[in-house]
Amino acid sequence: MKYFILSLGLLVCSIGSAFGQTYKQYIKAADAEFEDKNYYSSMKHYQEAMDIEGETSDVLFKYAESARLFASYTFADTAYSKVVSADTSGQYPLALYWLGMVKKKQGDYLASQQHFQLFADAYSQQYPNYAIKAKQEIEDLNWAIEAITKVQEDVVVEQLGETVNSPYSEFAPIQVGDKVYFSTQNYFREIKKGLPKRMFSKVMSFEEDGDEAEMVNWNDKTKHTAHTIFTEDMSRVYFTLCDYVGESAEIPLRTVLSGQRFFGIPFPTP
Repeated sequence: MKYFILSLGLLVCSIGSAFGQTYKQYIKAADAEFEDKNYYSSMKHYQEAMDIEGETSDVLFKYAESARLFASYTFADTAYSKVVSADTSGQYPLALYWLGMVKKKQGDYLASQQHFQLFADAYSQQYPNYAIKAKQEIEDLNWAIEAITKVQEDVVVEQLGETVNSPYSEFAPIQVGDKVYFSTQNYFREIKKGLPKRMFSKVMSFEEDGDEAEMVNWNDKTKHTAHTIFTEDMSRVYFTLCDYVGESAEIPLRTVLSGQRFFGIPFPTP
């Protein structure tokens, strides 16, 4: 019986050691992926580590950073909120600042202001540059809140219908004759197998008397295409092409001079 108890004890210790090793491996992998800007992968591995050992502020903060940089703002919000509510919140002062930022990204302007103000009040000496940014964000949000609630009687806003307006951003409109060109983020594409589909912008055209918007022929299938403008003689169209950096939400910008005439007639790029 003593031998059985001893063997059982050794087995429990071995299992605990194996789980501990797996936890460390997940954290190590997540840290490396974060450094490589593979933020979705680092999110997954931080979560897997917390599934083993439970949630701790240090790993939650890293998870929140990964989620924010991958533009998963709801996940970042939840994780940052847990960090700032914990007894160890003083060890992660920037969690308060970034919580304000993700609240802003989600359109919760009042909560965003509150978090920026709390950060500026508590950490202006420790993080003066971030405190300056937080105060500027508060001012900017004051303007946004006022603009949202301000009613201009001489301005009438009308939707152009479901073929144009979507739950996602439509922006940079320009009218040419009876056509309206605009950019929309209502498109999603799988970049890498196993990763969630990413949002991409495309340029659309819409005729005032038409039934639905159509994609223009200068959209790039694999990149963000947006912000269209034509030369006065309609011989060239300028637009932007962008792409994600790895698994981050970072999108560097480059402007492209189209090698096409209006209506897609070939035109040599100079």
